[in-house]
Amino acid sequence: MGINDSFLSLRFKNDSANMLHALEVRRIIESESCVLAAQRASAEDLLEIEQRLVEMERVHLAVGSAGAEDWAFHTSVYRASGNPLLLQMLNGIYDSLHAFFESPPEQALFADSFLLHRDLFNAICQRDGEAARAICHQILDITERDMKDVINAKR
Repeated sequence: MGINDSFLSLRFKNDSANMLHALEVRRIIESESCVLAAQRASAEDLLEIEQRLVEMERVHLAVGSAGAEDWAFHTSVYRASGNPLLLQMLNGIYDSLHAFFESPPEQALFADSFLLHRDLFNAICQRDGEAARAICHQILDITERDMKDVINAKR
């Protein structure tokens, strides 16, 4: 085992199908949560999303990754959807997804989606549900691509 390998990475390698299924569930729930957030977000919700975004950007620019802050941004969007069951559903698969995202060899992945998070926030602020859905799909397309790259590299 190389110095960059970790137990979590090995767990991911051995359970890659489950990880991709979890990402598929996230895509289904999150894309529609973004639409609902664009329709329903209060001024307070928008302020929280923006604060989470600014913190994610700050940490990402400082250290090159921001897994926990990224998750906080996405959960603020879920809360803004006005349906608490959506976040509860995603929390049910959190362990499957985020053990991978937060393990050291993978922390630097997903940087290609970094700028899209501000675009997502802007779409929600503009009450443009269709744009929010499309940007969410772009973010998760990058996530899926990077996950598959890691799966293939570890085989």
